[in-house]
Formats: sequence, C-alpha cells, structure tokens
Amino acid sequence: VLDFQAGLAIITIGGNCRQYKRCAGGNWGLVDKQGTIVIEPRFDYIGLFSEGLASISLNGKWGFIDKTGAIVIKPEYTKVTDFRHGVSSVQQDDIWGFIDKSGAFTRGFRRNHYTGYVGKQSGVSWELAMEVKTLSGTSLSDDREKPLFLKGTMDTPTAFTITGSDAESAQSAGRFIGTFSPDFRTMGGEWFPPGGKKNVPFGFRLKAEYRELVSENHNLYFQYPHFLFNNPGMQKQVNVLLLTRVAKELDRIVMDIKKGAREQNLYVYEQYELEHIAGNHISILFIRKYPGGDHPSPTHTAFNLWLKPDTVVPLALPDLFQPGALYVKTIADLCTAEVKKLSGRNIPNNSTRSLFKKNRVVFTLTRQGLQFFFAASDFGLKSEETYAVVVPYAAVASFINPEGPLTQFARK
Repeated sequence: VLDFQAGLAIITIGGNCRQYKRCAGGNWGLVDKQGTIVIEPRFDYIGLFSEGLASISLNGKWGFIDKTGAIVIKPEYTKVTDFRHGVSSVQQDDIWGFIDKSGAFTRGFRRNHYTGYVGKQSGVSWELAMEVKTLSGTSLSDDREKPLFLKGTMDTPTAFTITGSDAESAQSAGRFIGTFSPDFRTMGGEWFPPGGKKNVPFGFRLKAEYRELVSENHNLYFQYPHFLFNNPGMQKQVNVLLLTRVAKELDRIVMDIKKGAREQNLYVYEQYELEHIAGNHISILFIRKYPGGDHPSPTHTAFNLWLKPDTVVPLALPDLFQPGALYVKTIADLCTAEVKKLSGRNIPNNSTRSLFKKNRVVFTLTRQGLQFFFAASDFGLKSEETYAVVVPYAAVASFINPEGPLTQFARK
C-alpha cells in the first residue's frame, strides 16, 4: 500500500514496490481510508490523480480512470501526461497530440527542429517545443551570434502567433504569424518586425522530430532527434547510427545498475541536442543530467556525422583538417586562454594540448565555429563546472581540409 492521495491509496499485488514511482510489475488497484477496495487490482500501473483523473497502464497502453475506477479514456496511447488545465499530452505510436477529458484528440508535436528562411535571410533554424497550446524555443541564423528566444500560442489547431526576443537584451524581435501544415512538417506566414517595418514572408520545413528511448524500470529517459531527409537512404543511415548510439548508452547504464556500479533509483535524463545541421554534416551534443546523487552537474559528449554523397560516417576532429596540419597547438592555446578567463585560474598550455593529443576532447560544429567542452577536472580543478569554448572557423581556416565537411570555411 502506497501513500494516500485524494483519499485513496494505491495497492499492488505481486509487484516490487519500495517507494512511489519505484514500483514495477504486479497488479495495481486503489483502496480508501477505510480499507475498502475501490478499484480491484487489475491495472499494470496507476498514476496520481490530477484534475479528477489518473493515468493507467493496461497491456502496454495508457488511458485514464476516474475516482470510481471507471475507465473514462480507453488505454490506447503509447504515452500520456497528467491532465493540466483540462488537457493531457499524449503519444499514439509516433504521433503526439492532446486530448481533453472527453478524449477528443488534437494533433500536435512535442519538440521539432525546423530549417528555412525569413525574408531574404536563409539558413535559419527553429527549435520549437509545444505544450498544449503553448510554443517555446529558439531561433538561430547564420548572421546572428546569439539566438532569439521564441514564445507563442496556438490560436487554432494549426495557426500560431510567436513573439521573438533577443536572448541578451530581451528586446522584441517582432511577431511571426502563420500556420502549420496539418502534419506539422511545414509552416509559413509573415514576420512583422518591430518599429513598424514592412512585414516579410517566412517558411520552414521539419528537419528532425525528437523522440524518446525509455527504460522506466531503471528511471532512464533518453531524448534524441529523428531526422527527416528527402533522401530515404541517407535518412535511414543517419537514424540507425544515432539510435544505435542511444540504445548502447542506455544498455550500458542498465548493465551498470545490474552490476551495482550505479544507483538503481538515480534518475538519468539524457538529452541529445541538435547543435547544427548542414548539407554535409550533423552535429549532436549529448547532455546527461543526474539530479542529485554524486553528479549534480550535467556532463557532455558529442556525436558528429559526415554526410558523404554515398554514405554516412562518424566524424572525428582530424577529418576536418588537412593531413599533417599542425592545428592542435593553435586550437589548444585558444581554448586554454578562454578557460583561463572563464575559470579565473592559471591553466598551463601543455595540459590542454595533452587533452587533444590523447583524443579526450568533446567538440561540436556550430554556425560560429568549433565548440569544445572541458570539465574543470580535466585541469585538476576541484569544481563541477563545464567550460564551453568556441574557436571561430576563421582562426583555423588555413588548416581546414577543402575536401572535408568544412570546405566552405577553408582558406582559398
């Protein structure tokens, strides 16, 4: 029997239950404070009540019950969230949407990455998340060093209004008023710049939709991008490589738990951020978060892919530069100088060069340059901090391989 909430307590028969949300298996039901069984133990899981309804799992599908135990929304969804403001986010296979308490479904998405144009400016990308009727995210473009923050609302099931603001000054960057296609794979409309300037058209196409790989029994939640390309063969190669990487990482942590090398009840959330996508490369940053335990700060790793005409291969740092090019000293010394400023500590140049020579550096490709991540412990500092350093492409242009994925930045 678990703790009472809303006058009812969850009971399980045949399951393993140490504390709430650490239960697995068995049949689940509800009892009242008099010990009377309100709901016979027949579900695989029962969640907390929110706005009068609780999520239930039955035969691998999710739905909702009321406090009498009646099923008010049939268990037909892959995932659900608690009701809030009369709405629950749900997933049915690979489609996300929202349901009201009658079960009426409205299609939506959880988190998408779009690329497109605003007026004459191409190379713009939007990372958007939807929560019921609220939109939020960031906008990046080739001519802006800092992102724009995006915040808006869904005015109808497909129409939206989004306001942009500068990430540092919070000054308005105008409004975007437009519509999504019914499947949310494209969107377009007009941008109304601040100051009464002439409005201009914008348009975007979906490049990646974020999905999750979950091991609920071990509290592991990995979110990763699933890419959508015009070339089906390349799309399959990229997604297989990435999902294989995600699955291996999840399996590794599960094995650590089984061996006792990692806490069973330590919640791990791994997020795969799409740092940059271009015609011939993809750069993904892995952010692993341990809320509590011995790792309060996130750790970073990366996965970079080179999209060649006939194949897709993992991209290593040497692939970016001409054979035999002495790029390590230049990059390492630039990184050292920046880490010194960020940490306020004296960092020897040799220590950073050593990290590069031992292939112990994490890097991603961004619009502005190569981004490197260093843990304070890499330099013997007693701190949980991570230092992110961007080396502009112009600083290493003379070393870049004109036949590689950064050909547009090579010095002619």
